[in-house]
Amino acid sequence: MKLIAVSLISLLHFQDSGPWRVVFERDGKLWSIREDGSDCREEPGNVLRRAVASPDGKRLTSVSTKDGDAEIWVSDIDGKNLLKLTDNSAMDSFPDWTPDSKRITFTSNRTGKPQIWIMEADGTNPTRLTDHPNGARESRISPRGDCMSYIEILPARESVKVSTLRMSDLSGRDAKVLIENDQIDDHAWSPKGDQLAVRLGQELRILETATVKTIWSITLADKVPWKVANTHTCGLNWRPDGGAIAYTFRFAKGGCVDHPDGTYLDVLTIVNRKEGRRIYPFKNWESAVFVRWIR
Repeated sequence: MKLIAVSLISLLHFQDSGPWRVVFERDGKLWSIREDGSDCREEPGNVLRRAVASPDGKRLTSVSTKDGDAEIWVSDIDGKNLLKLTDNSAMDSFPDWTPDSKRITFTSNRTGKPQIWIMEADGTNPTRLTDHPNGARESRISPRGDCMSYIEILPARESVKVSTLRMSDLSGRDAKVLIENDQIDDHAWSPKGDQLAVRLGQELRILETATVKTIWSITLADKVPWKVANTHTCGLNWRPDGGAIAYTFRFAKGGCVDHPDGTYLDVLTIVNRKEGRRIYPFKNWESAVFVRWIR
């Protein structure tokens, strides 16, 4: 089962004041809540699946499978003026903007194995950046715009998917290993671009990219009161001040017991680095998918 990242069209012009709030999606609507679980309220806006806003706030990229395979689209920030950026029989996904909003990296298997590609923001000049034997996926561009991280796919080991986290420049050269031969599920750059949050199974690890040293680590989900057989996260999302990270932990069918419909439960979780603890805003374990931070 594969999680779909969630983003939104509006909620782009909140004042930079007051306590931080987490915007989340539940039952097709947007809501927000404080980190301590108080003051839950409905928010305006539309839920778009697999959508990523450009850093300049003018456009959205999204992934659609309505044509039978995954293609990348771009639109105005309000969802209008849709333009298809990729159009082939391959799977094109995981778009990510450069900080100047002029280019987009993405994952594509158009030449066989999935690899990391880059194209102009209008879809022109697609260029392959990686050529790993088993493929690569999910590039994340540093906020500084000088490099990207991505996951190199490795052969499965005893039914466990293993991979290597690498960092390279935006031409795909000078790649170096950050974490090798491990169960790497997701990764995200800190707002300053000097650290990477990496999820490895049920561990959240913070790396200093200059030294590739682990500077912080925490177990993600051992307090959740369900038997875990299979877990996934929906994104890792740094709070803009770098003080916390939010994500959604999914407990899949067969792995969670006592859930009403027996399918899955999306547990919204916040890791506060200053306090060194996990926060579960919903004390009754309601299902919710993280969207973004606001103030």
